[in-house]
Amino acid sequence: FEISRMNVDGAPIAQLLHEQKIACILDEKSAEYEAQSNARREALTAAATEAARQKEREARQSGRAILTPRMLFEVPQEDLPLEQVLEKVFHAADEDKEGKLSHKDVADLLLASPLGLQRWDLLLLLAAAAHEDRQGYIRYQDFVQQAPGVIRTLRERRKVSA
Repeated sequence: FEISRMNVDGAPIAQLLHEQKIACILDEKSAEYEAQSNARREALTAAATEAARQKEREARQSGRAILTPRMLFEVPQEDLPLEQVLEKVFHAADEDKEGKLSHKDVADLLLASPLGLQRWDLLLLLAAAAHEDRQGYIRYQDFVQQAPGVIRTLRERRKVSA
């Protein structure tokens, strides 16, 4: 401490102590506000998760044809409603919402989907159900209507040959 900073009445020391006290109070309030914000955020996330789980439970109990992303991985591949899976996968991939995807995009999506298709199955499926327009795009609404029958046939053939 420098003696030159002190006055006889101690005003600079009192000022410094007051400023430190205010800084501590502000830090405490900031930490409290941040904790409340985090608690609110966690509560909202928990509520959204619980609402999604409740909706999924209701869908399973009522037997409605609702497919959630979690169901794609929990339900055996053979039990998946093919039309719904294909529609959700293609709709999610169609960022421009044009109702069409390139041939390569369709092939990549089908390989990555939980349908259990092998490369040979994919080639047969695309040959049978995918009809390209002049620009090389596949209208997935038409494809989704035809593909499930082809996929079921391919699965049956695989079971017979296994």
